[in-house]
Amino acid sequence: MWTALASVMLAAALPPAGRALAGPQGATIHVRWRPSVTESERRSIEARLRLAEGERLDGSTWRYDLIDVSSDNILALIIEPAVADTHNIDRPNNALDPRANRTARRQRFQALGDLMVAIVDGLAIALAAIGALLALIGVTQRMPRAQALWSRARKALQPPTEDALIRVAADPGDDRPYFWTAAVLMISAPFVVILCVTLWQSPVSITEVVALLEDVAERPLGRFFSPNTAFYRPLFHITLSAFWHNAGSLDATLAWIKLLTIVPVVLLVVLLTCYLRPRTALDAAAATVAVAVLVGSAGFRDNLEIGLVYTIVGMPIALIVWIVLNLERRIWQTPLIVVLTLVAIGFKEQGLTLVPLVIVAWWTRAPGASRGMAATLGAVGLAYVAFRLAGGASWEPFQQDVGLGFTEINKQAAAARFGAFPYWMYAYNGASTLANILFSEPTRGTFRIVQAMIGGEPEPWQILYVGSSVGMTSLIAWWGIRSVRRTTASQRSMQARLFIALVLVLLASGALSFNYSRDRLGGMAVVFYAVAAYFAVREAVARLLVASPARLVVAGVGLALLAVAWQTRAIATLEYARTQAERNQQEWLVLLPVRRIDFAHRPVYVNIMESMVEQGTAPKASRRRRLPDRVYRTIGGR
Repeated sequence: MWTALASVMLAAALPPAGRALAGPQGATIHVRWRPSVTESERRSIEARLRLAEGERLDGSTWRYDLIDVSSDNILALIIEPAVADTHNIDRPNNALDPRANRTARRQRFQALGDLMVAIVDGLAIALAAIGALLALIGVTQRMPRAQALWSRARKALQPPTEDALIRVAADPGDDRPYFWTAAVLMISAPFVVILCVTLWQSPVSITEVVALLEDVAERPLGRFFSPNTAFYRPLFHITLSAFWHNAGSLDATLAWIKLLTIVPVVLLVVLLTCYLRPRTALDAAAATVAVAVLVGSAGFRDNLEIGLVYTIVGMPIALIVWIVLNLERRIWQTPLIVVLTLVAIGFKEQGLTLVPLVIVAWWTRAPGASRGMAATLGAVGLAYVAFRLAGGASWEPFQQDVGLGFTEINKQAAAARFGAFPYWMYAYNGASTLANILFSEPTRGTFRIVQAMIGGEPEPWQILYVGSSVGMTSLIAWWGIRSVRRTTASQRSMQARLFIALVLVLLASGALSFNYSRDRLGGMAVVFYAVAAYFAVREAVARLLVASPARLVVAGVGLALLAVAWQTRAIATLEYARTQAERNQQEWLVLLPVRRIDFAHRPVYVNIMESMVEQGTAPKASRRRRLPDRVYRTIGGR
């Protein structure tokens, strides 16, 4: 009870202490200067009286953000001889007018005052909740009936103790209910439906899809198998060619292109839920978090662009391969996994991550993996790399612009700067993709969030993203290391095998993004990151259920906040898809006249572009309810 009382008292003291430390809010005021005041005199007075962001309204009247709203400073402003009059100032009382608009707290800290107050207020709320829960637990511990109910609740929520294989389909004799699996699917359904509708209504990009359709309209299929190109995606181009030549109309072609993004999204969420197949309320809660981690990750979000369906096709394939590897061995598994791997590689090189996945599954003695399967996949990977290197003599050192530190360098400048020995830059690109998966920073190789924090102007969503990623990665590391330590090399559990596979796929994703770093290049690893999140959250909650009351409350609040943060990121993915649809339409409206001139020498391109104008400028693409700006600053997605 004393701990509960201390928590509540600290919660009550934090808000006033935070405000006292950060200083008061500023205020918007108007100042009318005397005509005789020169510009240099005015600037000197502005600096002395903490008048910031001056904006001339008319004549000698200016609008300012008054940073220092103390009575002494306001009095100095009132009696200043150069000031003829003021607005939003209560002159008789040397105070602000109560109707004045308040601004950020910048009196003591240039940009972190409001953030400091928000953090302190959040800590106060958390401490108050913890204190209330501790008090409630303290009271109920003295009630025998409450103790009995709590013991039964713990037993009901406790997950199965055996580390058994979770399969997509139950064994014939399995009588376990499917209630919680259906519950998770129903919870995820609104998000999936809204996302799919948004993608369906989105216009395709004028900057990408038109050129892709021109390629399949003009080139024979054999050209797409030539290794003499930096961007080798033969199955993607063959699929696009099949749509273009056999769909029957442009509308049908575009519909198939959109379905090539929508179907993998639906399949991925359904496969993930069915693979986890929660059996208790605790399992269902952990599975819901895993789905949020999947769809809230940058590697998933950045692969939602209509038409650029490269990695999004490979992501459900990766999960299918993992499921098959953990089934009892059958003769059909090796050819199936080889075919699935070739399909994933054919859409984008990131499919090569399946090669180390199969090898590590065999090494950790997965039921469905065999030495022959691992050797076959290893040979496929080596053959593909040799085939690609055979046509890579004329490749540029960098195929895309690259990020470095706080800046982005165009590919020509990067080649001039690092072309003689690009391998350090390649290592940086790979590490950037790896860090983005684990910590949401950097993006495109650029540390934008770190730069915002150093500059004192981080957005709330940036703190949310980094904090949630660091928290989940730490939780996964804790779970994974424990899982590996509990088993031996000759008898790896499914969870230990999953953690080792996650590490290998992460490293492979980083290695395959050596040329440039993009969020979408981490898509294959995001699948296993989400599965690992399920087991990590489930084990953390299971251990808390047998922990002391104080530890249960404190860690439970932390896990709840982590889950809410990832659910917020999932919502941001919806806003990202909607924003992308708007951006595509704006590109059509702005770039169409320019491209008619720039591409006039390419009649096929122009004809395809003109036939797509209606879908690109249709008003339905931009019909969405805009959220308040403060919401976007909190959740991101723009």
